[in-house]
Amino acid sequence: MKKKIFYQIIIYGIANIIPRIINCIFLKTFTKKLNYNQYATYNDMYSISSIIIPLLTLGLDNAYFKYSYKKNNNKIIFSNCILIILIIAIIFLITSLFFKNKITLILNYKNNIEYCVIFIFIIFFDIINILPICWLRKHNMPISFSIIKIINLIIHTLGITYCLNVNNNIIITKNNKTKYIFFTNLLSSFISTLLLIPILIKQTQIKNLKIKIIKKLLIYSVPIMISNLSLAINENLDKFIIKRIFSNYEISGYTACYKIATCMNLYITAFRLGIEPYMFKISNNKYSKYIYKKINYIFIIIGSIIYTIICLNIKIIANIMINKNYHKFLIITPIIVLSNFIYGIYNNISISLKIKNKTIIISIISLIGLSVTILSNIAVFFFKKNIISAIGNLLCYVTMLISCCIWNKYYNKTYCYISKRSILHIIFSITISYLLFNCNNIIINIFIQILYLISVYVIEKKKIKKIFQYNYENKNYK
Repeated sequence: MKKKIFYQIIIYGIANIIPRIINCIFLKTFTKKLNYNQYATYNDMYSISSIIIPLLTLGLDNAYFKYSYKKNNNKIIFSNCILIILIIAIIFLITSLFFKNKITLILNYKNNIEYCVIFIFIIFFDIINILPICWLRKHNMPISFSIIKIINLIIHTLGITYCLNVNNNIIITKNNKTKYIFFTNLLSSFISTLLLIPILIKQTQIKNLKIKIIKKLLIYSVPIMISNLSLAINENLDKFIIKRIFSNYEISGYTACYKIATCMNLYITAFRLGIEPYMFKISNNKYSKYIYKKINYIFIIIGSIIYTIICLNIKIIANIMINKNYHKFLIITPIIVLSNFIYGIYNNISISLKIKNKTIIISIISLIGLSVTILSNIAVFFFKKNIISAIGNLLCYVTMLISCCIWNKYYNKTYCYISKRSILHIIFSITISYLLFNCNNIIINIFIQILYLISVYVIEKKKIKKIFQYNYENKNYK
């Protein structure tokens, strides 16, 4: 693995960590400045949009990575992908605006049609931005990627800060702060689109639009869309359901504690953004499956450490991130953090299915996971316990991970990329976190964390050093 790859992981990590850190800071402010109804609405609208965006992009970002690495193929593939997305985006915009009254009625926001209109435009700009962002990643331009992200962040941050701290204004009042927070998001998305337009203009050529290529792209990408859509539902169905069967206080507390898992997502996202293009790039290397296995091994070790540190410091993190009124819901946080970690492992090992055009298998595995999520949320109706949704989320990703490992081992004839040693790291991390989750003795807690880190370092030092120094072209590589 080249140093360049890890440089990209760091840059992409910074570009994604800074916005998430800002969101973490705002989380405390949101839970204080917005009442239960406003905060519940804020989360609900973003949950709904998170489900719509994967549906509209059709997984074409993955198709672009898959086929654009072939010689002289970049502009042709980009043009076909972006033109499909633009057509879908325009149809979505016109249709949604025409039926906005019916949509708000279905979502139970008939008194706030403006929320719907704002989010229609947010979704419109966000789906247009996805492919140019992929173009920057594909061409190893993490600095440009970061600049766009930071500009977006500055606009969003300044707007939200103003909205939350203005108590009485001719335009912004206590009762309509949520609307102007949404509008700030719309403005930042629009500015990002303006910054990405040069890529769209330069790389898009209508003459490259070919039915044969479009068909090839869609055959590959639609199953991934199903997978991405399933993931979005897995992540947001619980919030949608809880808001509609419990009080706004319940969903606000559940969502606030859910968002502490952002700490794990920072790591997963940075790793994926930096590594995924590289994994596609080396797919034709006959030793690629060995490289993937080692990449995932490193991912699991670091992820286990992060999981343990989050769980053993959960109360400190909660005091920093959320209002104390919501601390009673903290029991769900370790479950969600572990759930995200398991999904990160699944995402790494499923890359072989994308590379070998087995995207239909990814969609089947995702639908299996989705069925677990749906069943768990049905159970919420009967038992009236929101923790069931969190457990269902974890079981969903565990089921997907096991399914993918089974397929890789017995049908895909590749390594499932999870060694027994990796599994022991995960089990050890979970055990420590479970035993000390309610430990109030700070000295014991810190001592165990230091001992744990030293143990991992001593056990894995030689193996990790070997991974970084090994010649991956060696024919005897194991």
